[in-house]
Amino acid sequence: MQLAKHQRRPRLELKNPPHPDNLHARYRDAQDPVERARWHALWLLATGHSIPEVAKTLGYSQRWVRTVVHRYNQGGMEAMTDLRHRNRGKPPSFPQRSKRPSAKPCRLPIPGMACGPSATQRSGFPRGWGAPWTPGGPGAG
Repeated sequence: MQLAKHQRRPRLELKNPPHPDNLHARYRDAQDPVERARWHALWLLATGHSIPEVAKTLGYSQRWVRTVVHRYNQGGMEAMTDLRHRNRGKPPSFPQRSKRPSAKPCRLPIPGMACGPSATQRSGFPRGWGAPWTPGGPGAG
């Protein structure tokens, strides 16, 4: 929004504000810190504080306070919740491993051999290829 030098930003007010006691109760009852900060800002505005005062009191910018007021005016009380909790994120890129146990349970290893399929068996080499396992790693004889 471009304003001329002589124009002031229009006063931003809460549309249909609930009673300040209701806002204070929501602020006190909120479990999520983001939601609590939003209710706190609305409560302070409803009790007569200005946007710069609210921003300074809460430690946020005036732009953040204005954003909270816009959210409230557009979506009402439901818009004050933190929607990031509903975002499950991107599904995993790799398929999940099956939960069923492997066919052969892992027994105590034979001295010098690893338990389970070796890396060479998993990578497609013929059975029996691969270096024996040593407790200290390769060359730790």
